[in-house]
Amino acid sequence: MGKDHRDAINNALTTYAATLAGFVSVVGTFVFTFKRRAYFRKYKERGSFTDLMLTHLFSLITMAAIFLLSLVALARPCLLWPALCLTVGSMVQFVWLMMACYFLSLRCEPDN
Repeated sequence: MGKDHRDAINNALTTYAATLAGFVSVVGTFVFTFKRRAYFRKYKERGSFTDLMLTHLFSLITMAAIFLLSLVALARPCLLWPALCLTVGSMVQFVWLMMACYFLSLRCEPDN
């Protein structure tokens, strides 16, 4: 793989990690808008909210690792493969988080 090709992949991974970390943070903040809803209180009492927030935290740590690995991979190309593997894993995490937040938002109807 040529240097230009590696640099392009590193740029893409760095941009991906920074953008997705911001998006995951915004979604995490959005979830807190449901805190006064009845279903959200049940969700929190079950301990599911803690699981969701830990998954958010793990996703942000994964994004930071991708970001750092892709930057360091400019000097050490051998780190490009682990960064790509983490990226695939982060895509799965992202889909899971979005599905969980979406279904939570569907169930959190406004209290009357």
